[in-house]
Amino acid sequence: MKKIGLFFIALSLLFSCNSIDELNEPQNEATSQKIIENSFPRISVASKIGGVNLPDGTIMDKIDDSNIKITFPKGYELWQLSEKGRFEVISESSYTCTCSGENGCNVFYVKGEYGCSHGSCTGSCTGKFKNSFTHARFYVLNTKSEMQPATNEEFDNLPYLPGELVTHFSKKFEEYAQVIYGNKYISAVNYVDKSSRKTSDINDIMFVKMKMYGFKFVYSINTKELNQNLMKSNSFTMVDDGKHSCKCESGSSGCTADSSWGIKYCEGGSCTKCTMTVN
Repeated sequence: MKKIGLFFIALSLLFSCNSIDELNEPQNEATSQKIIENSFPRISVASKIGGVNLPDGTIMDKIDDSNIKITFPKGYELWQLSEKGRFEVISESSYTCTCSGENGCNVFYVKGEYGCSHGSCTGSCTGKFKNSFTHARFYVLNTKSEMQPATNEEFDNLPYLPGELVTHFSKKFEEYAQVIYGNKYISAVNYVDKSSRKTSDINDIMFVKMKMYGFKFVYSINTKELNQNLMKSNSFTMVDDGKHSCKCESGSSGCTADSSWGIKYCEGGSCTKCTMTVN
């Protein structure tokens, strides 16, 4: 009986040693490459690239070690803003990693971020969108989402409309003001933009939650001049406190609170990352 027991113990140790050796065995190049490929999601969910938030469902095709082809869901576009204030739509979206020295720097994905891995690059490794301006700012727009009231859930999840886009789409805001105010739209808008009121008042100015092109914003409405049919429909969700503040997270001067066409926003100036907060 002792011999049988010792035999099973020896057999158990043999298999245990083999298992440990297999775990410690270095992975070959093919296995490592397979792990890298499997960790590069083709369909983006809650991800970003180059600091730009990608809409869920964006297809990320790895063309080679240094290039990604980006296909946005229908209705989404990538916009860039030059240092001189010129907007341009990048119709063919791709992202390239470039090494300033020898060898290449590779595209990679980790924890919701697509980017560039320095790898064996002997210089600096940088990534950029194809046909993009130098020092450009990028915005992904949902062109199917026109200006309209936002629900509480939508308002909680969308980013604030950047000041640059408020200025660029001023014509859209003017058209909306004409719809809700009629012929008195200019005086109605001027009244709310110049008002120092900070809280909603159904008899004067109310602040409501709005959305447009995948962004949110607080919209000031002159209730005295508002089309009464819109007032009765009660399609707006109010913001009790319309006071907003702006903070420059990166860059130099700028990032000040402002209002245009009834939209509360932050004027960025020379600030490269201007954050808005509604109190």
